[in-house]
Amino acid sequence: MGREIKVFKTINEQIEYLQINKSVKVDNQEVAREVLLNNNYYNLVSCGKIKFAKTIECGKFKYGESRFADWIQYFDADRKISEHLMKNMIRIERNLNSRIAHYMSELIEKGTLLTTNERNTLIQKIKSSRKCKGYAGNETWTYITKMTFGEMKKLLIWLDKNNKQLYHKVTEGYSFLQTGKEKKNKDRINELNHLRNNLFHSRPLNIYLTYGDGKSQLLQNKDRKLIINSVLNECYDQDIKRIIDDFYKHSDTFIKIKNSQYSIG
Repeated sequence: MGREIKVFKTINEQIEYLQINKSVKVDNQEVAREVLLNNNYYNLVSCGKIKFAKTIECGKFKYGESRFADWIQYFDADRKISEHLMKNMIRIERNLNSRIAHYMSELIEKGTLLTTNERNTLIQKIKSSRKCKGYAGNETWTYITKMTFGEMKKLLIWLDKNNKQLYHKVTEGYSFLQTGKEKKNKDRINELNHLRNNLFHSRPLNIYLTYGDGKSQLLQNKDRKLIINSVLNECYDQDIKRIIDDFYKHSDTFIKIKNSQYSIG
């Protein structure tokens, strides 16, 4: 059975839907219209339902009474945390990219540890990047700076499998990427990229914490919490951590509600 296709709603229809179907009291229609227009109905409501949904019946969430101002406040808190994590993610990405550019250049252009096959493999991995089509094994450091994190992560995963010494140099200071197990490192690199893409595409952190993958759609967010905490540690802020912990509390409750529909019968 496919996912239900949602019909487009005008701003006024969105407000009416919130009032009737989500028990949201809207005190100021003009403010609500401006907020929904500038912040995307899907993002704001999908973020807020993590906190305000109380139960689920036949696949539909049920809500207690709330005010639209409370949904705005929760969404604003999410944006504040996402902006802080985004700054930290920029720093992490810059550090990893710079280190990979240096050590990969040394390995490809001056090193003697690579077999011909390994060198060709690395050249092809770099060439596969959208902005590195002309790469031929020279000026490696300049080409790698053009790579996206999603492209760069392939080099990280390759290093962990084939040159652990360089992998540890590249990931120094990021112990969450140095688990001692290749699969776990790979999963965390992928999850770091996953979080990065959510942040840079303005998707609320609450959504990142609470949507599921796979056929069962059963949710779990232990690994996602670990990645968020790891990114926060790049520039730690106690006030930010308190809000994140509040998100964790609400997301855990939401996940229990969501998962309950799959455990019946």
